Amino acid sequence: MAFRILDLPNELIVSVTSHLDKSLDLQNLALTCKRLQTLTEPSLYNNIFFRSDSQLTRLIDSIATRQHRARSIRGIECRCLPKRWNSDIGFERLPSLLAHAVNTKDFVFESPHCNDSKFEGHQKHARMQRAIFESMSSTSSQNISQPSLQHLQRLTIHMNGPGSPYWTLDGNSNAIVTHPTLQELTVSCVNITVNCTANIKDNFVPTSLKKLVLDECNITPDGLLNLLTLPKALSHLHLGENFYNSSQFPDHIDTSFNNLFRRYPQLTMQALNQQSASLESLTYVTHKGYDSQYEALNHPQPPESAFSNFGQLQDVRLIGDCRNFERAICKNNPPPALARLHCCGEPELLTFKLAKEHVATHNTDEYQRLVANIPFLKHTSVLPPGLKSFGLTFDRLQNDWTMFAAPPPAQPFETWLATLEKLARYLLQYEAVLNVDTKHRNLWIPPLLYGEEDGIRVPLLTSDTSGAIYKAQEDWEAVYGDSDDDIDDFDEGDENTSLDGFFYDLEEDDEEDDDEDGDDDDDDDDNEDIGGDEVADFVFLTQH
Repeated sequence: MAFRILDLPNELIVSVTSHLDKSLDLQNLALTCKRLQTLTEPSLYNNIFFRSDSQLTRLIDSIATRQHRARSIRGIECRCLPKRWNSDIGFERLPSLLAHAVNTKDFVFESPHCNDSKFEGHQKHARMQRAIFESMSSTSSQNISQPSLQHLQRLTIHMNGPGSPYWTLDGNSNAIVTHPTLQELTVSCVNITVNCTANIKDNFVPTSLKKLVLDECNITPDGLLNLLTLPKALSHLHLGENFYNSSQFPDHIDTSFNNLFRRYPQLTMQALNQQSASLESLTYVTHKGYDSQYEALNHPQPPESAFSNFGQLQDVRLIGDCRNFERAICKNNPPPALARLHCCGEPELLTFKLAKEHVATHNTDEYQRLVANIPFLKHTSVLPPGLKSFGLTFDRLQNDWTMFAAPPPAQPFETWLATLEKLARYLLQYEAVLNVDTKHRNLWIPPLLYGEEDGIRVPLLTSDTSGAIYKAQEDWEAVYGDSDDDIDDFDEGDENTSLDGFFYDLEEDDEEDDDEDGDDDDDDDDNEDIGGDEVADFVFLTQH
């Protein structure tokens, strides 16, 4: 029977093939004939994914002589495998890929030793840093002779430093925060100091950045102040201080970093106020506890009504424990558009607060009794008028996942669950819902890299605007979990399984790619007799 799809006009064939989700199906279709190869290649090269320098080399070879393939690339994911990445070869060729892929809009980079304990030395790290940031520099300086990444909109960089878990945003790397077309930026394990804006010209034009995610970063208040001068109108900010990595690695963290709202609330608010007219969502991740030593040294005054001039701020989340941040958001005059509040903290800390006995006074009304121990709301005298959703998540914010403390015997689960149920009914009177859940822990620590998943959330109590309230299992297992069940099996031998099916003919010779001589000749000989145009150089990684 004839291959009927070839009777269709090209436009319809492209429409049909666009619905194929699996890259392997597209690959097989492209091998059928020259016409289908031409029509499917834009989809095949739309998203590029690779994990080793040998794969990168073959990818560059496949696009070097066929520029239409490079022009089809919209997304690049370079998620390096530590055991299969040769820094000397791979990082020298990465700029070549970025230079060819002129229409790239999304770029994700994970260094070979991010979240690892074996970090590159200074020379290898310098080569890696140049490979990433020089392409950005040519764009930021509007150097037309090197138009790499002129259309970039979303950038994610998970990288370590030289001999350290942390790298530094400075004059050698800050092109990523001055990129003229970038809309979203995610970086992790970065030292952000006053030098983060070094070498930026005085006539610098504010960027179009809308979303900034700082994950596990070491941040000083003056560094944050300088960094937030760059975006013209930032909408979403994830302000994540270094917590997990500080307990995972022995590196000394300077005392000037982090705990921004505890130690430098005024300077921190001065930095955030630069984006007060546009900020719509704010997430703050900080250490769990109260550091009395720093508090005594600095005597910071907790800001009240600090966010009252943030007219667009609708969504606020706190991960950790910070009384000053809660007061800044809710005390006296909360943001006028505030619609969603969420707090995520350790089970012991949250349950202790919820179960604390509240001493009623003669002027305490119903609302104040209900929220006396509730994060954020305890700093309000009335419910914020526009609030539509309030959430609590029980999550152990520490790296030691083997610790599962028992609940306080004098404060059973039902005590604070009943308190939350009363709060849910009160919120429903104002058409606001309550969501309480617990987060099952796993082995991964932020930043979450390729193949790593965040903990699974299990609802404990939820309400909806219809008036219904749903409660989960009423015992401590729902909050504290079962340590035997929470530890997922981890097989280090499975690290390459994600690559299956991404190459035409590389499944059998992956081990050969690690040879020191880098010899991977004649890998595509089996494709020589395929009908249509030659596809011997048609090697790539795409949708994964």
